Amino acid sequence: MWVVVAAIEKQKQDDAPGCKLFTMDELEWFSRNAYNLALKNTTIWDLRCTVRMLTACVKIINHFPQDIPSRTELSLKALFCHFVAASALVSLARTQDNIEKQLQDYVDLRKHVLAFDSELPEYLAQLDEQSRDDMLWKNATLLAFDFEAAIALKQWDDLGGIVQRAVPCKNIVAFQAMADSLLRARTPAQGMNPLTWFLVRGC
Repeated sequence: MWVVVAAIEKQKQDDAPGCKLFTMDELEWFSRNAYNLALKNTTIWDLRCTVRMLTACVKIINHFPQDIPSRTELSLKALFCHFVAASALVSLARTQDNIEKQLQDYVDLRKHVLAFDSELPEYLAQLDEQSRDDMLWKNATLLAFDFEAAIALKQWDDLGGIVQRAVPCKNIVAFQAMADSLLRARTPAQGMNPLTWFLVRGC
C-alpha cells in the first residue's frame, strides 16, 4: 500500500493536471483493503505493521475529493484508523526499551491524536447519540494518550491545552489517567498551567 501512497503523493507534488494514476474506484479499493487487512490482522501482525497499514489507509483517503457522496463515511473510517494507530503506538511506546524509538512512537502518536481531534467536530453533529458518545469516549482516551506523550517528550507547555480539549468529553477516567501520568513524571508545579495543576489536585 505504501507504493500506492508514494505514487499518489509524487503525482501531487508534480501537480500534473488531467493526469490521474488511479480512478476513484481504485482508490476506494486500496483504502478499503488497507483498512480491512489492518483490522483483520491486528492480533497477528507486529503492531508497527498495523500502524503502517492504517496510516497508509488515511493517506489514501486524504486524496479523495472533498465533495464525493461517501466523504462522511470515508472520514469516519479515517478517524477510526487514527484511533487504532494511536492506541497501538502508545502500547509500543510503553514497552519500548530504546528511548529514541520510544520518543518517536510518542511523536507519531501525537500526530494521530491531533488529526482525530481536529477532524472529529465536523462529523459529531451527523452522528446519532450512541455513535456520538462513542466518538467522545475515543477522543477522551486519545487525549489521555496525548497527555502521556507530551510528558514523555517534555512538551510541558502543551499539557494545559490537552486538558482543555478534553473538558467537552466529560470523561473522568481520562482526567484520572492524565493526573496519574503527571504524578509519575514528578514535574514541578512551578510554571505549570493552572488548569493542569487543578487536574492534579482534583484527581
